[in-house]
Amino acid sequence: MQNHLLQMLSIVAMEAPLSLSAEDVRDEKVRLLRAITPITVADTVIGQYTADPNGKEPGYLDDPDVPKDSVTPTYAACCLHINNTRWQGVPFIMKSGKALDEKKADIRIQFKHPVNTLFEDISPNELVLRVGPEEAVYVSENKSISISTADHRRPPRTAVGSRSAPDRCQQRRTGRVAGRAAEYSHSRR
Repeated sequence: MQNHLLQMLSIVAMEAPLSLSAEDVRDEKVRLLRAITPITVADTVIGQYTADPNGKEPGYLDDPDVPKDSVTPTYAACCLHINNTRWQGVPFIMKSGKALDEKKADIRIQFKHPVNTLFEDISPNELVLRVGPEEAVYVSENKSISISTADHRRPPRTAVGSRSAPDRCQQRRTGRVAGRAAEYSHSRR
């Protein structure tokens, strides 16, 4: 999985640091990452994209630079488990791939089903933190048996004036230059 997905996971799931100092934040991120149990084959799905059935988009093996017998995955999904008291039994599902229908990066926190409910077949409500391509925070409420979804979205804040907000990579580069080391994980040497 890509580093930015692990960064997002560590920020969402880490325990509160002792302070907001870079060292304390990094320590909590590292503690969380070390608590992830080893990923098993049973918790993993991998695949390789193929050509569009309508012939509009080529498949991975159609690329002239890719060997015809390549088994390199272009998609991965895995279920992570964090071995600590707060997250025991809570699955964290990470997905990443090339040539997908939609480019997005988000964290979806699914709420548990209520104990007493009239509808058993509906999807759980979700809190969605979208970091790309369009930043948003919203609650997706599944209210009825027809699974109609109501989204309550807040648009991202933009910088002062008519400029748009900097993208995540630009913000992280700026943070590194500005000395905001808490945004990065590390291992002590």
